[in-house]
Amino acid sequence: MKPFSKIIRVSLCLIILGFAISSMAAPSLTVTPAAFTNDYVGTVSLSITGLVAGSTIRIERFFDANSNGIVDVGDLMSQSYTVTDGQVPLIGGVRNINVPGDDDGLTNGQIRVDLTYPGAATPIDLFAGNYLLRVSDPASGFTPFTQAYAIKQKTYPQGVTGQATAAGTGLPLSHARVVLGDQSGNVFDGTIADDNGNYTLYSPAGNFGVFCVVPGFVADQNVAGVTVTSNVFAVKNITNAAATTTVSGNITDSSTSIGLPGVMIQAETTNSLFALSFTDTNGNYSLPLSAAQWKVKLSAEFGTLLGYVRQNSSIKVNTTTGSVANVNFQLTKAAALVYGSIKDSQTNPVPILIMYGQDQGNVFDAKGQSDVHGNYAVGVLGSSALNIGPDNGSLALLGFIGQGATVAITNGQAILQNFVVQHITAHLRGHVIDGNSNAVPNVTMAVFPFLTNGTSAISLNPTTAGDGSFDVGVFGGSWNVDLETGSADSLGLVGPNLIFSVTDGVDQNNIIVMAQNATAQISGTVKDTNGVPVVGVRPSGNVTVNGVNYFGSGSTDTNGFYQFNVFPGSWSVGIQDTDMTARGFQPVGNQGAIITGTNNQVVNFVALTSANTPPALGQMAFAGGHFQFQVNGLSGRNYRIEGTTNLTGPWIPLLTNTAFGGSFSFSDTNVPPFPRRFYRALLLP
Repeated sequence: MKPFSKIIRVSLCLIILGFAISSMAAPSLTVTPAAFTNDYVGTVSLSITGLVAGSTIRIERFFDANSNGIVDVGDLMSQSYTVTDGQVPLIGGVRNINVPGDDDGLTNGQIRVDLTYPGAATPIDLFAGNYLLRVSDPASGFTPFTQAYAIKQKTYPQGVTGQATAAGTGLPLSHARVVLGDQSGNVFDGTIADDNGNYTLYSPAGNFGVFCVVPGFVADQNVAGVTVTSNVFAVKNITNAAATTTVSGNITDSSTSIGLPGVMIQAETTNSLFALSFTDTNGNYSLPLSAAQWKVKLSAEFGTLLGYVRQNSSIKVNTTTGSVANVNFQLTKAAALVYGSIKDSQTNPVPILIMYGQDQGNVFDAKGQSDVHGNYAVGVLGSSALNIGPDNGSLALLGFIGQGATVAITNGQAILQNFVVQHITAHLRGHVIDGNSNAVPNVTMAVFPFLTNGTSAISLNPTTAGDGSFDVGVFGGSWNVDLETGSADSLGLVGPNLIFSVTDGVDQNNIIVMAQNATAQISGTVKDTNGVPVVGVRPSGNVTVNGVNYFGSGSTDTNGFYQFNVFPGSWSVGIQDTDMTARGFQPVGNQGAIITGTNNQVVNFVALTSANTPPALGQMAFAGGHFQFQVNGLSGRNYRIEGTTNLTGPWIPLLTNTAFGGSFSFSDTNVPPFPRRFYRALLLP
């Protein structure tokens, strides 16, 4: 009888358990609010229920181009991230508010993700249209499901309307993403064209640029200008040329080489052709382009959502001879955090403001954003001199201007840094002209205050109007007025560096900023003693003519090559010390270059290492089936991680990475079930 009774009890337990499993609700997602306008400032909450406690889910966002409620061809994935039940992202014990987490704080089979709107990826967030969120979790085995939500345009009594078509054929560009930007290049609005390429954008009165982005075509920003007057819809038809070639590659985590999905990559030529794309689920991308010289770069905003910082460099690609593959990028996980609040002088919070972080060695840059309460966080890498501060372009639209700060921070640390922004109290107004006294339209300027008390300023970057005029709001103090070198180079100009003393309440008008017409170029390479290119440093040159200092600069590419425009004179060419020391090199001395007429000059630099201290391995761990550890070394230097199952070898190369901020994390994601595993890190030349 006893065995029989045991069988009954076990069977009964199985029946009860089976009933419990069958009655569990299927996972579901609720979006609150489910529809809102793109001028909304607040929180969008995602509530996912019916999960296995402690599970990790992936959330992907798609443009539902044809509004059919199904993820299909043409529905571009513009966001992808994971969230674990009961976990929020912390650095130094402080929440990185840019990165999604489970905001209910409980490991309970439910996840609540509170997203600030608009988010750090503001240009994409402002697009009106229908969206789909897809939730998946291969580990739990449930079938991926989607939930729709909608962003609508804020309506005005005026705006821009027109049709997007293909050059040559005149066929409509169905479901093209049409962008409305201001003169500073900031996205103001966006929408998705209908089946026939027709679109309508609402806006305030003013001068804007309108262009469209559609897979397989290239946008031309040169013909984007449009003027909107009160109570009138301007007509602006857009024509994009079909792409004839591609640039492709992948974007990966610098420590694990795992592909990063939903990251935006963009390409632009010096004559303002433009294209963008997003990485797929494996971190791969393909940019359809035309035959030209392109500058390909990552958008820092999209690394922010995933908790990464961006190497501060772009890659120059020549597609005139065909498609180019293996144009690859890596993002590095933020290892330190600067956080705090940003308020005005009346202690009112300043919400939805982009915050920048950049080391003075120009190795990396990062972005963050304040939330609806004015609290912000910027994930960075360790740096002895980190510039942190607000985006003054966005502040200027609110009538404010802010000054940044310089902090020293180490990996694993979180530093509190609050900001108070000031009201604009004066204006600098004038015109930019070239050496022939012609107005220079659509050139980007660089306006910034002198450094004071150890703080640094974020540059103001107004763009001149069609008549070359500019108007920039400032506050009392000494200000530099210059042309942004990349913008000036694209127009064949070299800008002056002018200094103005500003008094609060006193405007300065009729300023003339005269740029010189370039007649030649200074170019060269920056390499170490072994001939290895030094990437991302900015050699610059200056010359003084009639008491006015002129300045040019360029950034080294993957071959260590740089170039910038010049005109006749005796130029001094050098590299900022912080650019070199941040990469583990000694400062280099300035070199002279005499330009006469149209003769180009070559100025090469050889970088000597500061030290060859071997790397150290620390913080060993075994998690998720993978060996993990920290590599500590020289900031900016390259290290190769090698592994073996036997100390006698052979040693197998596993990863080559750069120690941004002096360290990086490594995770061996391809470890087979060996009884033992040994690692070493080698400092590369």
